[in-house]
Amino acid sequence: DSAFFNGMRAYANNPDFMYGTITTRGFQHAMEPFYGADLGWFFDEWVWGMNRPSYTYSWMKEAKGNGQYEMFLHIRQIQTSPAPDVFTMPIRVYPRINGVDTMVTVFNNSRIGDYRIIVNGDPTIFTFDKYYYILRDSRSEPYRVNIVNTSLPGGFINTSYLDSVEV
Repeated sequence: DSAFFNGMRAYANNPDFMYGTITTRGFQHAMEPFYGADLGWFFDEWVWGMNRPSYTYSWMKEAKGNGQYEMFLHIRQIQTSPAPDVFTMPIRVYPRINGVDTMVTVFNNSRIGDYRIIVNGDPTIFTFDKYYYILRDSRSEPYRVNIVNTSLPGGFINTSYLDSVEV
């Protein structure tokens, strides 16, 4: 957030742009030094693209000992055309630990994303994008454990299998 507001302040106070106009790509390039990297992925999906992301998500936890838990988070983007296949986006998620919502950010840049998060304390509730920072649709679903053994003949790496076991 601070990078965005620093970039906006610099843009608004830049004599080259003050009281004038700029193209969308020009604005993208003006903001990139404050982000620290190319923003093409963001502008291509959110400005030039159509629609919005639609997420399904699930999670589970496993006690690791000494009060630590490992959370397993599964996020799927299920939007259809004309939306981009993938909306690349940092997503803030909030496990509730000891009665406190704790913010964790995951960077989602694929249609199916799996994340492992170690937390101190027992997460009891999980909230996806609690403050609706993302213009999106979302729903939770039961967590499924997919067992994939890449040594099986005919197995494919990075391919989802339809058989799953409910936990």
